[in-house]
Amino acid sequence: SLLWVPVIASQSSGSLYIFTQGVMSHISPVVSVVFLLGMFTRIGANPALVGFGVGFTLGISRFLVFILSQGTYCDAHRDDFFRCGNFNYFAIVLAAATAAAAG
Repeated sequence: SLLWVPVIASQSSGSLYIFTQGVMSHISPVVSVVFLLGMFTRIGANPALVGFGVGFTLGISRFLVFILSQGTYCDAHRDDFFRCGNFNYFAIVLAAATAAAAG
């Protein structure tokens, strides 16, 4: 958790609540998909762990890219879905990737 302190301090808004909500919104689709797969398809521990790993890696990577590129504009780079795409669409892709990895 100490590694996150410089990232939080560098935020222009300085609001810990907004930062925490950003992290949670990038992780919650992963947790939801693995939970639902566990409830309805009875996946085992290893596929669930692989799904968590893939989803967490994609979600946190997207969050870090979003945080590090906040000062840049996305108008010229609309084709860059990973950095400039709408998060609601990215959440669908993240959920699908997690489900495919947990499979």
